[in-house]
Amino acid sequence: MTGSVTAGYVLKDLKVLVVEKQLFMRRLLGDVLTQLGITNVIKVANIREGIEVMSKIDVDLVLLDWAPDMDAMKFLGAARDADSSRDPFVPVIVVTAYSEYEHVCKARDAGMTEYLTKPISAKALYARIKSIIERHRLFIRTGSFFGPDRRRREAPPEAGDRRKFKPAPQNA
Repeated sequence: MTGSVTAGYVLKDLKVLVVEKQLFMRRLLGDVLTQLGITNVIKVANIREGIEVMSKIDVDLVLLDWAPDMDAMKFLGAARDADSSRDPFVPVIVVTAYSEYEHVCKARDAGMTEYLTKPISAKALYARIKSIIERHRLFIRTGSFFGPDRRRREAPPEAGDRRKFKPAPQNA
């Protein structure tokens, strides 16, 4: 499976933080990441531990559970805050059973990079990782938002530069 799913990308050097309440899902996500070639995975069971890891360790990607008793929006706020996160530009994939449009919008407006609805597959997770690699998104800062540009298309030239763009650092 590894060769067919990840053709074109070597992911073995990525360091991934998995913030997932359910032990079974933590293990499943870790196994899927291993199948994709990623061996450096840090798994934690709650938002507090995830925020603590983000304050101490540089990670390349976060997989974040959002459930009724897992305040993913709190984690996203801390992850995007330069005072509590070592890298506020880190890509965050929200992994959740919430599939309703309003939940997608709420996560987008809190600064997530990608959204993945459970149940997940290796192919779907790889597609989100590939999207992060191939469709680099500028980060913007407004009075109430900092995170990946929420719009998927370029602003027309006549709109002017109303936003403060800051490109995410490129990994070597």
